[in-house]
Amino acid sequence: MNDSIRIARLLEHALRLMRGGHIDQSIDVLTRVLDHGDAHAILAFCLVSRKRLHAANLEATQAIALDPDSDLAHLAMASVQIARRAFKQAEAHIDAARTLAPEHAENYRLAAGLYQAWGQPERALAEIIRASEYAPDDASVWAEYGGIEYAAGRRESARAHAQRALEIDPEHV
Repeated sequence: MNDSIRIARLLEHALRLMRGGHIDQSIDVLTRVLDHGDAHAILAFCLVSRKRLHAANLEATQAIALDPDSDLAHLAMASVQIARRAFKQAEAHIDAARTLAPEHAENYRLAAGLYQAWGQPERALAEIIRASEYAPDDASVWAEYGGIEYAAGRRESARAHAQRALEIDPEHV
């Protein structure tokens, strides 16, 4: 198997582990490919989930330095900036990611989280609806959609979206 295929498989495996809530296992996989920009980006997401924001910022910065045209690197930096409550900077990185990959649902899911944290629930709802159109089979999109609906007081809709997420991936955390 050629090296680029092996790296792509390891990165995809690390991303799946991270999205499934298996952060430590994802980090273990990533340590094998840290010469790749997307590995640093995924590691930044893992570190944000562990609330290690300084380290996450370093990893996201490295991801962008290694591959400035990576939408994943910009999303990682946006995730760090959201956690630091630097919403304008987060929005700029989400916009950069959208420019690089306008059809990538993660751009819109993360934007929904940004606007929810920023106190703009209408914009959050619009973004998560768009994400659900791009990725109707992504459990993380439906879980986020449910969270936005729950925060808005729409409990039945929130329950339906959470149930949809669990139908797609019963182990989704």
